[in-house]
Amino acid sequence: MATPSLSIACAAITGPDDSLLFIDKYATEQTELEMDSIVFVSLDYFTSTGKASKKEKFIGQLQIPDQKYSVWGYKTNFGYKIVILTNILPNQNDSIIRNVCDKIRDAMFLQFCNPFYQPFSPITSSSFISKVREITSSVSQSSD
Repeated sequence: MATPSLSIACAAITGPDDSLLFIDKYATEQTELEMDSIVFVSLDYFTSTGKASKKEKFIGQLQIPDQKYSVWGYKTNFGYKIVILTNILPNQNDSIIRNVCDKIRDAMFLQFCNPFYQPFSPITSSSFISKVREITSSVSQSSD
């Protein structure tokens, strides 16, 4: 019997003011609205949890009452938040999601260095979108 593999259903970035800067969903149209609401509900957990220290910004799995997805959180030093939705697996490895968040954070700050990027505006760069998709798709391939 094949072991189910980890797959990312959604990757989102919000600004320090919780405005949505980027969201990429890898699911059907029927679940897109549900993913939007899960991302915004998860933002409350960033302020209510004291789990992340000043040095360590990976919050880990957020306890959101949802039966379809595991929700993961990461907060940068500047207050930007990364939310990752994955399929639910019995033994989920924090280090894989932490690595994904680190890579997305690096790509995000590289995008912020682009002289044509307007601060705090949605990230629409095709190179950034393809980089995030490359990062998220590598998780599914590496966990097989």
